[in-house]
Amino acid sequence: MHMLREDFNHEKFYKSYQSMYLDDRIMKNKTAEYAAIALYDALLNKIGLSDNSISKGDVRWINKNEKVFCTFTEEDAKNELSMSPRQYKSRKPFLKEAGLIDYEEQDVKAIGNASRITVTPWHVWIRKNGLINKGEWIILPSSPNYYNPVEIVKVLPSITTVEYVGHESINTEPTKEEIAEHEELLKKGNSHGLEFNKAGLYEDLIEIVENHLGESKKFKLAPIEKLPQMRKIIAEMDSVLALVITNNKL
Repeated sequence: MHMLREDFNHEKFYKSYQSMYLDDRIMKNKTAEYAAIALYDALLNKIGLSDNSISKGDVRWINKNEKVFCTFTEEDAKNELSMSPRQYKSRKPFLKEAGLIDYEEQDVKAIGNASRITVTPWHVWIRKNGLINKGEWIILPSSPNYYNPVEIVKVLPSITTVEYVGHESINTEPTKEEIAEHEELLKKGNSHGLEFNKAGLYEDLIEIVENHLGESKKFKLAPIEKLPQMRKIIAEMDSVLALVITNNKL
């Protein structure tokens, strides 16, 4: 095992997000706790290695949905985390149920045919699912489909949506300034969309847009009457991309 070799670099470490240790849905769940965080950290590290391989031209680590994936077997968990098969078999499904990772079960269990695992960045997960500590919502979820184990979450968050009365309803024409802003936002949306795709955050992009414009709506087709929603979408996209840049520098 590579970690026990004489030449192993013992300065290597897993990155671990501090606020993961504070969320009730992780720390109060018997199938999660510290072991789930350790497994998530190891998977995040493997995704980083996949990203590195892709940057060198090895596209085998991109799945059919154009997402970066990694593999991490029971044997890997045993060797790298001293994690028992029982722990692995409970923590991995928890991470999937919570939306922190995704994978498809193998049709046939076989050595050399490991599940392809994709990982949701913690800051993206927090934005959608919020953060709850000691029964109090520290960060409110942005989506009504947030992770909500009812045996742990006893206090419902307030998720509000703002309805906008557009120009058509008040029978006014958009100003030149609004037309110019609308065109500029469409350009930004297109540019940001490319960045989200590069970062493997396409589904998160869809969710941001649909939260403000409605299910199956596309940003590039948003009419000028939706300017307030478009501003909010761009602001959210800016925030996510800024966090991605910051995390890549760590």
